[in-house]
Amino acid sequence: MFRLCICLIAMSFIGCQCPVQGKQESGVRSQETEAQIQNPAPSNESLAPAKGTETVAVVVQQKPEKPAEVTNIQWVNSFDEGLKMAKARNCPLMVDFYAEWCGWCKKLDKETWTDKNVIQLAQRFVCVKIDCDTDRQTPARYGARSLPTILFINSDGKVIHQVIGYRNSEDMITEMNKAGQ
Repeated sequence: MFRLCICLIAMSFIGCQCPVQGKQESGVRSQETEAQIQNPAPSNESLAPAKGTETVAVVVQQKPEKPAEVTNIQWVNSFDEGLKMAKARNCPLMVDFYAEWCGWCKKLDKETWTDKNVIQLAQRFVCVKIDCDTDRQTPARYGARSLPTILFINSDGKVIHQVIGYRNSEDMITEMNKAGQ
């Protein structure tokens, strides 16, 4: 938890207990304090307390911000780029071989890859999507002959686990856990 202390010119009219200095303010404004409130000093002058006033510290506690919640899988569309990222992060790739015309691929996109638990688990991998109609070389290199095919590949380019065909989110989580061991 963060703490921020701000010192202000005595505002005796609020009658607060200063948590930093432990002083109780009287609840009475001096004439100098009243004049400072109605005629503040120009910005280039010092903010030192006026004669006969005390400095009050105000403590503001700020809650730490939650990390932004990931709401979808961050896909990379290049196998070579994904492999570079996996080497840099020292983690495996999860490669989804798909085609626009593949009904099971669309079902995987709509139902499985949108599940919040699958999305959370996918953060352990560099996630790559390869359209088999535009990139024929990568599927051929890894023997992806039916769609969808999901390969888990280590950062050296070796297949460590494969999933052929559609999986619902619960089954995909099981497969992802097997690959992540």
